[in-house]
Amino acid sequence: MTPSDATLIDLALLADAYGICPLPADFAGSTEESKVSHGSAALAAIAGNRDLPGPLARLVHQHHAPLVRSVPEYTYIRTTDLVSDTIRLAEHLPCDFDAIVGVPRSGMLPASLLAMHLHLPLFSIDGREPRLVDVGHGDRLKDTPRGSRLLLIDDTICTGRSMAEARGALAAGWPDSEIATAAVYATPQNLAAVDFAACRLPTPHWLEWNLFNSGLVADMAFDLDGVIHGHRGRPLYLPRKTAVGAIITARFECQRAPTEEWLAEHGVLYERLLMGPWQSTADRNVPGHVARWKADRYCDLAVKLYIESEPGLAREIARLSGKRTLCPATAEVFGP
Repeated sequence: MTPSDATLIDLALLADAYGICPLPADFAGSTEESKVSHGSAALAAIAGNRDLPGPLARLVHQHHAPLVRSVPEYTYIRTTDLVSDTIRLAEHLPCDFDAIVGVPRSGMLPASLLAMHLHLPLFSIDGREPRLVDVGHGDRLKDTPRGSRLLLIDDTICTGRSMAEARGALAAGWPDSEIATAAVYATPQNLAAVDFAACRLPTPHWLEWNLFNSGLVADMAFDLDGVIHGHRGRPLYLPRKTAVGAIITARFECQRAPTEEWLAEHGVLYERLLMGPWQSTADRNVPGHVARWKADRYCDLAVKLYIESEPGLAREIARLSGKRTLCPATAEVFGP
């Protein structure tokens, strides 16, 4: 991100105020071009320095520090990606924070990782009232006093509403503290809404840790085995908050009763359960039968995404249906 002339002038003044890059006595009366030149020189001198004072560090990061990565749209982000991108974000943060505050619930994972890597106390925000909840300090860390520098972090920032509410609650509870904000993933429209971000993530995208219990599943269809139902009957991704539009499974129709029983036992919500029409395993195993049947059912439904457990089938279903198909096992999205 290229800093504007106004930003460079602000940077020059901040660097001078902190005694890092002193300005000449006649700076105030100099031309704008000269002021911008001083700002550029200050930026070049301090870029990459993690020991900068908070306001100066945030200004440098927003307008100069590179993002960890830019993610294309229609991407499936795994929880392991969230972990690795958070750790990389830690490398770009200033070193003078006194505590990390996570926005519950998804923000607590990156908050915990940052607290561990930076050896800082960890807090959460009580959603019922503006107060901090002490999540844990560790034996080597002391209580964080009022007036501290706090880093408030969430996993993503899309609209900015959750971050603004969390920051307001934090400011109300600890009015004497200096608060910086961060998100591991930020949409291009909201990069400037936080002080620090690791990745540019445009919409639409899908996040492993919240997709399956979000309202988005109402416009989706899921495979059963390998998506909802795991190895030896262990549950995997269970839509329990919003009913998934449909479950499309290659199980035989004669298996409907035990399948419905298992789904009910695990609280899975769904609108329709579509089961395979084949009369025998040999018939189902004819090459192309399962992919064609699933693709046809997908096309029959007014849903926007099908989630398939097998990458080869996912690719073929996307080709046959002309609609996007996601395979969580490989984090691949196939289709237009």
